[in-house]
Amino acid sequence: MTLDDYQRKRDFDQSPEPLGTHPIERASLGLRFVVQKHNARNLHFDFRLEHEGVLKSWAVPRGPSLDPADKRLAVEVEDHPLGYADFEGVIPKGQYGAGKVVVWDTGTWHPDGDPAKMLQTGKLKFRLDGRRLRGDWVLVRTKPKGKQQQWLLSKRDDQDARTDVDVVQEYPGSVLSEGDRDGGVTLPKFIPPKLPSLVDQPPSGGTWIHELKMDGYRIQAQWRTDGVRLITRSGHDWTRRYSAIVDEMVKLDSPGTIIDGELVALDQSGKSNFDLLGRAISDREIVLAYFAFDLLFLGGVDYRELPLLDRKSALKTLVADAGLARLQYLDHVAGGVDELIRQCQSLGLEGIVSKRLDRAYTSGRASDWLKTKFRYRESLVVVGYELSDFSLSSLLLAYYDSEQELQFAGRVGTGWNEREATDILTRLKTLGTPKPTLSELPSGSRRRRGRDLETHWVQPVTVADVDFASWTDSKQLRQASF
Repeated sequence: MTLDDYQRKRDFDQSPEPLGTHPIERASLGLRFVVQKHNARNLHFDFRLEHEGVLKSWAVPRGPSLDPADKRLAVEVEDHPLGYADFEGVIPKGQYGAGKVVVWDTGTWHPDGDPAKMLQTGKLKFRLDGRRLRGDWVLVRTKPKGKQQQWLLSKRDDQDARTDVDVVQEYPGSVLSEGDRDGGVTLPKFIPPKLPSLVDQPPSGGTWIHELKMDGYRIQAQWRTDGVRLITRSGHDWTRRYSAIVDEMVKLDSPGTIIDGELVALDQSGKSNFDLLGRAISDREIVLAYFAFDLLFLGGVDYRELPLLDRKSALKTLVADAGLARLQYLDHVAGGVDELIRQCQSLGLEGIVSKRLDRAYTSGRASDWLKTKFRYRESLVVVGYELSDFSLSSLLLAYYDSEQELQFAGRVGTGWNEREATDILTRLKTLGTPKPTLSELPSGSRRRRGRDLETHWVQPVTVADVDFASWTDSKQLRQASF
């Protein structure tokens, strides 16, 4: 292997790239790989594998993908010196490959067989152990086009494959330097959030921490040079919608910072209240608070690959130093989950989220974040029912207040099968009454499939046991099930 082509194309009096004339002393740590993000005339990624004293190199226009279904074009280019694996810098205008180069990923690679033979036959299977790219991969040579050999780079289907994450978009910066800087801090426009998986029981053990599940909107707060932005979990900008809290959050002077958290409205007791949150858009008197629970970027530096406990430690310091009443750090409990559950349920809280303390932040549904929802149970009076196409749609429920008057408690429309629905409807039809027994009627009629639901009132003599998530501010059921 020679570096003649590499050296012939470059003017090393002008370019900061390594000349490659001096051998590199290598400890026996395995074969090295590097992926460099190269913002040349066209942005692309240079994929390099150490082989026989040089870096075999391919230009990948769209960058690597963790989805096994994606086959990314990889154009074979000249071999590079081993010293290029650590190169970051700006190649001057007018020079070959002019533009900014950063190390996007690095680590070791392990060929699945004889690499020289696989390169010759045109199918190179290997494993990567990098910071962003891991697991099994394959390079397959296609028909040659011109002087440059064309290959396809793809992820093999294993435990490191991901179909829900664009790794190039999720990690835009360098793994060596402090973030991706180009005159100022460059941040992703939006990072899809990490989502917990629902479980019946929270995990136990020393590798898990537990947080309260807040009753609000999941919001990504971004501190940019032009101010603070509030982005929903689906990527919508809600900055103007909740400008009241933005006015305080801008007091945290930390451009290049992205925090994951929950926007909540607080009632008079200081408890989060989902109903108030909707009204806070037009009522600036309602107290809003942002509970921060994860740190994704700080001052332009990508924190997502750090363990959760390290991210939370930095976040706690950041929020404490800010000293803002409406920007709060969401603390956690390590161990003692049974006592935490008892306390949460006594307060009527929604649930807890359990997280592995040693894991990185990755977008999408995750098995190292687990959500446990609490369910509460009440016996309520059936005061009516709704029909849709002559079948049972929902039961109308009520409770007796201190004056022994029936107050509307909401509807329940799930939890029964077809036979049970028929039995319930048969019984209720015998209890019909022309007038409702509620002290105050629910507002408006409801529609399904473009038609109004038929409402029928019954005598208040039947009791239904109902599971539900919580009571709303107006004393109605949320997420009720029969």
